Amino acid sequence: MTSPRHRRLANDYAGMLDLAQSSELISFHSLGNPPTKYTVTLRCLGLAQIKDVLMQSEEHEFDIVLGERFPVLPPTVVWKTVIFHPNFKPPHVCMGDIWYPGLSLAELCVALCELVQYKSFNIYDPLDAKAALWLWEQLNVDETIVPIDTRPAISPQFEITASPRPEPVEE
Repeated sequence: MTSPRHRRLANDYAGMLDLAQSSELISFHSLGNPPTKYTVTLRCLGLAQIKDVLMQSEEHEFDIVLGERFPVLPPTVVWKTVIFHPNFKPPHVCMGDIWYPGLSLAELCVALCELVQYKSFNIYDPLDAKAALWLWEQLNVDETIVPIDTRPAISPQFEITASPRPEPVEE
């Protein structure tokens, strides 16, 4: 009999496989059986600041590490590429407004993609205050460039659903 954690890891892996098939923007590699580490690549427009130059970036990469207490505790997300966003300060990502134990990894990846695209953000408790100030200014002009990328992270026909809970087995 498998443990609840093992079933959760297997369900998250199945959800990630479904997500990768339905998204042109999200792909991944995994480690473990079931996986406890994912390297995720997002191919969407976001912003990067190199020195003082703000530019668009098209590829973003991060790791998701599922510790022993996952899903009670959130996964560790380690951002590996340069990004300019109020809720990122690589390698850190603020997931306070996103994570809860019932959130699937596929849903987390979609939420992170939407953060990169500037479809979602929190400027009131930022990791990067300079990015938050820049975004505040963008939100107060007539011709804003936010969101940076309007493409959907997943196909409109794709639904992220939880697997049905199996019936208890009498022993």
